[in-house]
Formats: sequence, C-alpha cells, structure tokens
Amino acid sequence: MSLVQIRPAAFYASYGCINMKNWEGLSLGRNAIAKILENYPVGSLTTLERLERPEAEAPINYIITTQKGRYFLKQYRLKEVSDDHFRLLKFLETRRYPCVRLISTKDGSLNTSYRGRTFALFNYVDGKQIYDLDYKSAYLLGKYLGRLHRITSGFKASPALADRKYLTLLFKRVTRIKIPRKAKPIIAFISAGLPKTAVPKGTPVGTCHSEFTSDHALYKNGKIIAVIDWDGAGRDYMIHDLGSCLYSAFRYDKGKFVPDFNALSGILAGYESERRLTKWEREHIYEALMFGVFKNAIWSLSQEKIDWKCGELKIVDAIAQLNRETFYNSIYMRDEVRDLGYDVVYVQHRIITDHIACYNVRYKGRKIAPEVAIKLKIPLNQIWISEEYKKYEGGILYHELQEIKYQHKGYDINTAHKMAKEDEKKFDSLLSLNNRKGLRRPHRK
Repeated sequence: MSLVQIRPAAFYASYGCINMKNWEGLSLGRNAIAKILENYPVGSLTTLERLERPEAEAPINYIITTQKGRYFLKQYRLKEVSDDHFRLLKFLETRRYPCVRLISTKDGSLNTSYRGRTFALFNYVDGKQIYDLDYKSAYLLGKYLGRLHRITSGFKASPALADRKYLTLLFKRVTRIKIPRKAKPIIAFISAGLPKTAVPKGTPVGTCHSEFTSDHALYKNGKIIAVIDWDGAGRDYMIHDLGSCLYSAFRYDKGKFVPDFNALSGILAGYESERRLTKWEREHIYEALMFGVFKNAIWSLSQEKIDWKCGELKIVDAIAQLNRETFYNSIYMRDEVRDLGYDVVYVQHRIITDHIACYNVRYKGRKIAPEVAIKLKIPLNQIWISEEYKKYEGGILYHELQEIKYQHKGYDINTAHKMAKEDEKKFDSLLSLNNRKGLRRPHRK
C-alpha cells in the first residue's frame, strides 16, 4: 500500500481546510499561562510575548520568561499530531540533531492540557532565520535535511499530514471558489503541474519535516543551531521533502521572485553530503521543486481571506517561466563555476549592453580575459552577466566556460567564441536565447 493511501479521506477532511474554524488558536491571558506553567519545573512567570500568526486558523503561541529562563509555549491543533511530534523530537535529541528541546512536566509528561487543548513547552533558541540564502547557508540547510533523512531511517514515523494526497484534496476545494481573471493562469499551471509531481512505486520514503525551509532553520555564528516547527513531520517521500526545502531558494528582486541557482545548487550539494539521491530522484529535482512551490501556494489559497497578490503565488509564476532544461543547466553550471573559484556577478544592462556577458578569470594557471573585460575593469575571477538575462544563466555560463576552455587550448578569442557558439546547440535555454528577437552575440575583441 502506498503512503498516500494509508490515511482515510475522513482524516484529511478533519485535518484539512474543510473545517478551518476548528483550528483557531486558544487565546490565553497571563493568569491562564501561569496556570499552565504550574505543571513545569521552570519557576514563576515574569514576562510573556504573544505570537499570533496572520492566518486566522493558526494557533496562538507565546515566548515566556520565568525565574529560571526563557521558553516557547506552543499549542497544538490535534493530539495525534502532537504525540508523533514529541516522540520524534525526543528521538532527534538522542542523536544530537539541532532541534528545539522539549521540556518535560513535573510528572515526566511531554505535554499538558488546558481547556481541551494540548500545550508543550520548549527551550527558547536565540537564532535568526536567513531568507536570502548564500551558498554556505543554503548548503547547511540542505545538509541538515539530508541528515534528518539519514539518521531517522530506523524511526517509525506516522504518515505525514501534508502529503501529495492532502494537497490534491485541498486544491480541489480551491478550484471551487471564484478565481480572479489574473490568477487563472497560475491556477491552471498548478492544475497541470500537480499530476507531474507524482512518484513511482519504490521511490524512497523516510521521516520528513514537510516544511524544511529557511523559515524554520535558526542560524547563529554561521551554523544552524535549531530546526523548528515540526508539526507536519511524518513519513513521506523524501524527494518531496527536498522539494519543500528548495522552495527557500527563490528571492525577491525588483518586484518579482526569481530562482537563485547558487542557493539551489547549495541546498542540493549539502543534501547529498548526507544522503545520496537515487538516479530517478536526481532526474526529477525540477518536479520536486514544483511540489514545494505548489504546496505553499495551495496553503495560501486555502486561507479564509485569500491574498491573490501574495508571494507564494508570485513564486508559482516564477517557476512557470522556468523551463526544465534551463533549471538543470543553471544548477550544474553553477557547480562548475564555483569549483573553478569564479563568482557570477549580475550588472546593470547598460554597462554590458553589447556583450550580454564577459569574464576576467584565471584558468589552470593562465589568465584569460577579452579586451572588453579590461575596459570594464572586471575583477579577477568574476563573470559578469547582464541582469536582464538572469533566466538564461545556465546557457550563458556554458558559453563563457567553453570559450575560456578553448582559449586555454590555444585558440584565439574569435575562434573560441565561434566554437562555443556551436556548442550552445546542446542547451535548449541558449537556443531560446539566440532566437530571441533583437538579440545578437557579438564576437569578443
């Protein structure tokens, strides 16, 4: 039996957005929180900070300070979810995995109840999220996801809640509401793309976080010190969990979201440093990314008050503009560029209008730079690309590297350029670039 068939439809209905009002958080006053804390060996309450998320259905949590320290008080929607969550956190604690520490009650319980709700107390972790991932922070994010999947191979987790079946049911509900005209292409793209995220029988499963994004990783002094928000954790396809993580590699740039291939390749490299992907998984990273993007978009569309201009939907539009070939080319070319010690720098189009891209690099001990690179004062080991051609990064980098390699073999710049141009035919993204109206790739001089 596949994972998605384990939970009955009735369970998804009770958990999902079919009955959202049942998810509303219980708002507590100071006296109520003090009453809850009587169950814990943490001393008396001194200060509290209410954390109410913007979603109407989200529980209300608190940062509290007592005589003995600072803590995080969290309430749960379903007891079944919280029990699985606590069991996993205790397991991870024994494996020295960086996650929040669960505080036991005076009688040794992992949670307590108040007015019919389940509450748990955690140590407060003083770390920060990083939203614009550089390669190092992205590598760490991928590394700790890969480590989670590796060290929990023997852990018996319950099926994850937000799996593909859940999202499909949720999306069907979304399509029944009135959709603004401008949002219809996005809904159509999700509708056409969601079936492509299906996986074949035998795809590796494991204990998954389900929301392993930069939102839920706390960094300090260049390290991840805690992964938080384990509510949705459970057994699922690990490639889908990786896709949710890859969602973190979109950044906001001039009014729209764009994929950051440096961060994408960092996450993948970090992940495979802990767990090697199978051949099928590696060939379907693009579909995994689609899954992560669709998941966040569908959750946003399931809110009682939908923001049709939210970032989650803009990211769907971003991946809709990114074809599969460009995605793979850009990721793998970034890896080669980084291995060579080069930096990719995007510059204003007016600076490099006649060239699209240029470079000043040292390759195998030899400095290689066209005359224009000297005029532009490009620093050593940098490749400049016009900011207007970000979506063609993979193909452009391929061309520049081929041109560099041919010059190292002894060809002059113009011959190297022609040979690299012939090689471009291997890249679908470059064919699209070369066929773009009004675009020309000038000779290097």
